Amino acid sequence: MLNQRLMVTRDLAALCRVPDGQTRECRMYDQEAFRNSFTPKNVVDSCELYFVCWSPHCPILHLSTFDVAKVHPPLLLAVFLIGLAYSSELEASLARAYYDLAEDYAFNHPDFRTLLQNDLPSWRPPFTSLEPLQAAYLMVLVQMCTNNTVSRRRVRSSRYNDVIRAARGLKLFDSKNEYLDLEPREWVEFDWHGFVAKESRIRVAYLIFGIESNFAMFHAHYPRLAISEMTGDPMCRESCFSATTSAACEQHTKQEMRANALSLSACLHCTIHASRASGTGRILYPAMTRALDRWIRIWKSQISIFPLEEWKKIGFMQDAGPEFWQLAYMFVEAEIRGLLNTELLRSMDEDKMENVCHLLETFCRASWDEARRPGHRGYRDPTTRHLLDSNEF
Repeated sequence: MLNQRLMVTRDLAALCRVPDGQTRECRMYDQEAFRNSFTPKNVVDSCELYFVCWSPHCPILHLSTFDVAKVHPPLLLAVFLIGLAYSSELEASLARAYYDLAEDYAFNHPDFRTLLQNDLPSWRPPFTSLEPLQAAYLMVLVQMCTNNTVSRRRVRSSRYNDVIRAARGLKLFDSKNEYLDLEPREWVEFDWHGFVAKESRIRVAYLIFGIESNFAMFHAHYPRLAISEMTGDPMCRESCFSATTSAACEQHTKQEMRANALSLSACLHCTIHASRASGTGRILYPAMTRALDRWIRIWKSQISIFPLEEWKKIGFMQDAGPEFWQLAYMFVEAEIRGLLNTELLRSMDEDKMENVCHLLETFCRASWDEARRPGHRGYRDPTTRHLLDSNEF
């Protein structure tokens, strides 16, 4: 771990120097204060907090094979700062002060810049190449959660483009994992590290697409990643990925039933907002409502057979499914009712989520007004129709 810590400290200091060798003021970086915080004990404690508190919501790193003594330095820093944010309020404040610098470190590191080249060196091991992208992805996600408007806009408009370019360079979006094939073409001897490497690629790909859906839903951003690119395998269950031994993991692969309704939800949101931007929302209305009807049925079918212990491991996604579905229905209905035809709601690429809140208020008001019309038999909001018909939610 000593080498990794020294490397991170040295690299951050170098990042804060201008070409003539003079040290510049660099985003609140105090080298001595950072060194005092970036101790072996704090690194271990923060990494543990990362996997306990953050990883269930963003499962892209494999705990059992994560080695702080060998990991890509910007990834170690990202994990350290995220874990530190779950410590005391003082430590959390310190972590936030380094977010911008950690972002610079991840995106300007030579290993990440290599991923942006048109022709990647063929000799690079794929798992080694993934760590720079994992670091960059985590810093985009972290910055999107801050109150820093400038940082949020920067990662959304610029950094995320680099994340997609790097993922395309690594061909992540068509990643396969033959260890999970129910009917493999030929017998494959199980290799735990090989399984983790392949599944990690799949997870990064889908969670990058998750950010795409987030930008579409909450920031009215035109999708930059085509749904047709998502040709890879779906993610495996968390119990399979997080197994602590090779034997346990292999046993889970034999029982694996892969299905990812949340990924389908992300696809639907991107389609809805792409059609909104292109003016085809009304034309696609019947198809989108049918797709959403089918989606909620698939979701309810999946969770009905989901083991309780598995359900506890999927973080915020426990509630995200129905809520994403309701938002999607609201966007589709708002389009057909003409509720988006206002100066505020027509705008695209908004920094804050005020537009979504305004649309929710407008949609609820319009639904209420419709229900109060004379002679109206009552209005059942399509976004809650299935919820009212079921006791599952």
